[in-house]
Amino acid sequence: MSNKSVICIIRTPLPSSSREEACLFLRDLVEMFIPITHKIYVVTANAPKEEVLRFVSGREGKIKFINPDLKKEYERGHIFLVSFFIWCFKHLKIQMRMSFDVYKIIRGIDIAFFYTGYPWLLSPMAIFKLFRKKVVILETGSLLQAQDVIRELKDEPFFKETSMQNNIFMLVLNLLENISFFLADYIIPESRTIGLSRRFSKYKKKILPPLARFVRLEKFNIIKSTSQKDKTIGYIGRFSWEKGITNFVNAIPLIAKEARDAKFILVGDGPLYPYAVDLVKDHGFNNKVIFKGWVSHQEIPHILNEMKLIVCPSYVEGLSTLLLEAMACGSIAITTPVGGVLDVIKEGETGYLLEDNSPPCISSKVVSALKSRELDKIAKNARSLIEENYTFLAAVQRAQDTIQKIS
Repeated sequence: MSNKSVICIIRTPLPSSSREEACLFLRDLVEMFIPITHKIYVVTANAPKEEVLRFVSGREGKIKFINPDLKKEYERGHIFLVSFFIWCFKHLKIQMRMSFDVYKIIRGIDIAFFYTGYPWLLSPMAIFKLFRKKVVILETGSLLQAQDVIRELKDEPFFKETSMQNNIFMLVLNLLENISFFLADYIIPESRTIGLSRRFSKYKKKILPPLARFVRLEKFNIIKSTSQKDKTIGYIGRFSWEKGITNFVNAIPLIAKEARDAKFILVGDGPLYPYAVDLVKDHGFNNKVIFKGWVSHQEIPHILNEMKLIVCPSYVEGLSTLLLEAMACGSIAITTPVGGVLDVIKEGETGYLLEDNSPPCISSKVVSALKSRELDKIAKNARSLIEENYTFLAAVQRAQDTIQKIS
């Protein structure tokens, strides 16, 4: 399965506050490409190098890591609250720095993979095109998600105060995205469902099948069957508006009213963490809810095996690694049908889909699922789907097929 291609993975600089979860997909990309390439260059900033290279022991010589410290230049706030002109200056400065890094190595590279979230690495992309290198965008659907966030949350005071700024910001991002898609030789959506969205209709000839994420099945497995678990309902993720965390917290009293022996575990942190804690106090459910805060990714398999149900009430999502890991561990997912979710969740077969993420809807679906006698069967189906499609070997084969099509 060897290949003589030399590739470069360009990733938007990580925010200064990032932890290991911020670079999980970058780590997975490096690991899946190592067996099938001659050399890999990684161009980013602020990344925890030891985390990215955790699973490549003995093969570090194949990887050239260009990872300057740009924390001062890349202080992260909510993208819609950053002053537009400050945003422009900040990202122009970052692009110039990354373009210089790219220029120094470009002659030895065959294919450049851009994993950038929002399309704001236009300058490095233009340099690759100038030197006639193949450019591939790993499209996460982030811009589409940002538009959905604004649409769904436009009436929140948080967003009302900056509506004009948000609109200008989105116009600029739309323009940058279209230029990026025009320059790219190929576009790889994060999931099949994202690839079918209307925004790709002009670029059908450039679309390649998803590389997709993979699950480390030796770590994420079923320790407890669903029938052996207590009625524990969980949430794992960022505590932010777009994740719908407050909707879930407000659903807890409704769920507890119908399922008095239910318990709740909430894992993660973010700007809404204090607000979520206060909401639980206001509802008077401190004795039923455990806030674990941020935990290491290595602890997630154990936590998932304690959860009978995991609620993913996001307004927007790509193809969540956490969702795949939950399915591998037999934790039944109750999720909104957004982004790549429909690639893996079939109602009543591999999980449950929410009609919307309102507290009453979340409560109704959770209570119904707790009464179901099919949970063990659903957990088994979900695990089988992961074993068939989202193993490391399957990911390497997809990467191999992709490079062969591009080369």
